Order: sequence, then structure tokens, then C-alpha cells
Amino acid sequence: MSAEQFDHLHNLLKPKLQKTSQREPISTEIRLAATLSFLAHGDSVRTISLWFRIGKSTLYAIIPEVCKAIWDILQPRYLKCPQSEDEWLRIAAEFYDKWDFPNCIGAIDGKHCHIQAPAYSGSAFHNYKGFFSLVLMAIVDANYNFIWVDIGDYGSMNDAGIWSKTKLEGGNNCANRKKRGRKKGREV
Repeated sequence: MSAEQFDHLHNLLKPKLQKTSQREPISTEIRLAATLSFLAHGDSVRTISLWFRIGKSTLYAIIPEVCKAIWDILQPRYLKCPQSEDEWLRIAAEFYDKWDFPNCIGAIDGKHCHIQAPAYSGSAFHNYKGFFSLVLMAIVDANYNFIWVDIGDYGSMNDAGIWSKTKLEGGNNCANRKKRGRKKGREV
């Protein structure tokens, strides 16, 4: 990540990361840098706490706060789930125009992300590939842009089981569209 990219991300997140305290709080730059370092390198919290001279318990609090801020700020900008029927139809038209694939509103797949087995988890995270994992399921549009994600299901679950628990399955899409039907002779 370049310094300019870090500064841009920091400027977006700063209002959500700002803390007030009797003591001087850890700066927003350090909070963001420590979290990004943890996410990028996969090191332990102990190692990151030594690098940034932050207590482990403090870092355990900082990382989820910063991750939530990143999601809250960046998700609406870069992970836009269609909010209207017209947007879904536009995606379908792009699939047809670009890939000659009619009536397709997205390409979906699941990815097993390798993890260390959580304590006392039994076989919940053990997948059919023979390792422990969390499942990331995502939908992309015709241009490979993510439009929806579901993160964190057990590795032992298959794609159909994960899909059946999502908000998109069964017509409950992220547009919260009204179900179409007929009631007393009129469309609802």
C-alpha cells in the first residue's frame, strides 16, 4: 500500500476512528496501521503489539473496531448490491452483451479460506478438502465486480447450505423488493 493510498483510507476512516479520553488516545494513524499490518501479514497480535508498542489487550480491541469502520465506510462505496429491479436487469444485460449468457444476474461461488482450527470447534470448520476453513461466498457482475458477499460460515457447510441461509436466497434480495403477485385483481 502506498503512502497516498494509506492517507486516502485514513482520511475516509478518521471520523469513525477518532477517540476522546482523559489520557492521550492512540492516534488514528497508528490504529489503522496496526490493523492493516495485522491483516496483511497474518502475524500474531503479540508481534504486532511489539512492533507498534501497543498492549495486546488494547490491540485486541482496536482490530475489530478498525475492521468495522473499514467495512462501514468502504462497503457502500465498493460493494454495491443492486437496490432496484432495473439494476438487476442492467447486470443481466451486461452478462448477455459481454458473455452471450442470457438471464444471468450474477456469477456466484464459494471459497474456503484456510484457518487454524478454533478451540473446541470439533468438526464444524473441517471441510471436505481435508483442512479447517471459513467460507467466503460472493456474487460478481459481468465485469468481475463484487456485488454481494457472505463471509464466515463453517467450512463443513456446502455452498447450497450457505446459500439457503443468506438474505438473497428465496427472493429476499438486498433491494428489499416487494414480492410481486396478484391481490384482489391488482398487482402488489
